[in-house]
Amino acid sequence: MLKGKVALVTGAARGIGRAICENFADCGADIAFFYASNDSAAEECKASVEARGVKCRAYKCDVSDYHAVEEAFKSVVTEFGTVDILVNNAGITRDRLVLAMKEQDFDDVIAVNLKGAFNLIKQVYPVLARKRSGRIINISSVAGLCGNPGQLNYSASKAGLIAMTKTVAKELAARGVTCNAIAPGFVETDMTKDIAQSAPLADAIPMKPSVAERCGGKGASLKSMFPEFAGIAIVAFVYGLFSEYTLRQFDGVASVYDSGGAIASKIRKAMESAGTVSQNESSELSEREREILVSVAQGLTNKEIAQRHHISIYTVITHRKNITRKTGIKSVAGLTVYALLNNLINQSEMQ
Repeated sequence: MLKGKVALVTGAARGIGRAICENFADCGADIAFFYASNDSAAEECKASVEARGVKCRAYKCDVSDYHAVEEAFKSVVTEFGTVDILVNNAGITRDRLVLAMKEQDFDDVIAVNLKGAFNLIKQVYPVLARKRSGRIINISSVAGLCGNPGQLNYSASKAGLIAMTKTVAKELAARGVTCNAIAPGFVETDMTKDIAQSAPLADAIPMKPSVAERCGGKGASLKSMFPEFAGIAIVAFVYGLFSEYTLRQFDGVASVYDSGGAIASKIRKAMESAGTVSQNESSELSEREREILVSVAQGLTNKEIAQRHHISIYTVITHRKNITRKTGIKSVAGLTVYALLNNLINQSEMQ
């Protein structure tokens, strides 16, 4: 698949970088990789890649040093003739809460994680542009998307890398060169082995290992993954294109561009399909309660409802308490959806 191509990977002696080298080698690409200091790990990576039948060279280089990168890149081009793929994977951490973080902690992380990527892109940019083909892949992090306590420097560097990716992608698009970022979650490597995965960061990762273990294979549905969802209708609100497999996990699918009535209809069908609502669910409400509910859904205040139905505000409040008790719904938005789903009101009747 990549036979005849040359991939340059930074931070590649161990962890994610080594895995990237090995996978590219499995696809037939020749490999050049940069590493910071661990000579023995670099030799092991080189041997592993060469065992896959491709050419491999290791270059000891501090990616935060522009001139060192410039010289190392020249050596790669001399040895391999060109570079077709760049993977900016080099990264470090200096984790501390902001109050305890030293200026050097901040500068070191930015220098490697962000400036290092710039240094490499600066070298490969003209090579790929002249060829009108090539790939730049930047390894960011979910921390760059949502932040993470104790990682101000790391999160900032990875967020910056995402912005850098978007800028380079726009600059090189006309030359047939793509630039993309990957934002992994917590991956156990030598860099992260002493770091406890924080709850906020873990919650931001869509598919955590514990969830994957519960999936039970490709055919698993959300309800098989999460038994606590049994008896609950799950509806996906989508704003773009999703695979058919993904959408099959839900009881219903509605688009954010659908009308209110269409959304209500789809939710209703999903609830009926899931067995969470019957056709006459609203029958437990009295006629007066249904009238009050309609007024609530139309956005009327208690005073306005009292005037409409010629009753006291106290009586309105009593009816609303009964409606909440019977439906289990407390919010006006929830009651509005309930009224739409049970055909008590049409969208055209809402203010």
